[in-house]
Order: sequence, then C-alpha cells, then structure tokens
Amino acid sequence: MAVLEVLVGLAMLSLGRKLFWLFVSGVGFVSGALLAAVALQNQPVWVALLVALAAGLLGALLAVVIQRWAVGIAAFLAGGYVALGMADLWFPELAIQRWLLYIGGGVLFSVLVGFLFDWALIVLSSLSGALVVVQSVELGFAPAAVLLVALMTAGILTQANMMRKEKPGRRPR
Repeated sequence: MAVLEVLVGLAMLSLGRKLFWLFVSGVGFVSGALLAAVALQNQPVWVALLVALAAGLLGALLAVVIQRWAVGIAAFLAGGYVALGMADLWFPELAIQRWLLYIGGGVLFSVLVGFLFDWALIVLSSLSGALVVVQSVELGFAPAAVLLVALMTAGILTQANMMRKEKPGRRPR
C-alpha cells in the first residue's frame, strides 16, 4: 500500500488546489487508511485498502456535490492528520491526548481555509501530500524532515505557479 500512498501524496501536493476534489479524495483515502489501521488491526490488508478506497471515493463525491463544505471537512481531517504527523515526526516521545491534537489541528486548518481559501488549500494540500509521501517511506528523522520540507516547497511552488497562470476569477474544479 506504500506505493499507492506515495502516488496519492504526490497527486495531493502537486494538484490539490487545481483539482480540489482530488485533494479531498486523497484526504479521505489517508483518513480511511488511518481509521482502518486502528479499527481493523486483525483484518487482512485488503480490508484496510477497501476502507481507504471507499473513504477516498466518498471524499471525491462530497467534493463534487457540496464543494465548499467538502473542502472544509477535508481541511479539518487534513489538519488533524498533519498535527498528528508533525507531532510523531518531531516529538515522538510526547505523551498527550492525541484526539485533542487532532481536533486542534483540524479546527486551525478549517479556519485558515475559510479565510484564505486558495492559499490555505495550496499549503494544506502540499503539506498533507508531502507528509503522506514521507510517512510511506522508511527514513530517519533528518532525511524525513528534509524530504518533507522539499516536497512541501515543491508542491507550494508548483500550485502557486499554476494559480498565477489561470485566468482571473476562475475557481478550481
């Protein structure tokens, strides 16, 4: 499943704003995979993959039907995912209530997306995608941190350049 996660992460970090349904779908996939890993520990890998794919499809459907709400929900889920991922990466010994960290990150990113839609979507999709890629490969702290920053920067620059080239007033699909 690591190869699929890397592909999802790369798609999220490079196209998250342009095709925000892809970003929402990717967040659904990653959240479904996290949920399945915790809730379905004794099940075969294909069950976890099926749950992750179903969550991704649900995310894509929501993104198409209720666009702004879906992005807000995705921002909450991605914010929680990023908060937990960053805590695990930089403070692995930190013993706090993980659900509080998840909710705090989710609320923070939801508010940011509400105020700064395009830029928040670019940063959030780049950071989320980069984190998915970094967590999918086995690296030590220093290489993981460098790769995270490099991928996030590349995603932000790529998406900002794509946004700059768009016609004024055109919203992402």
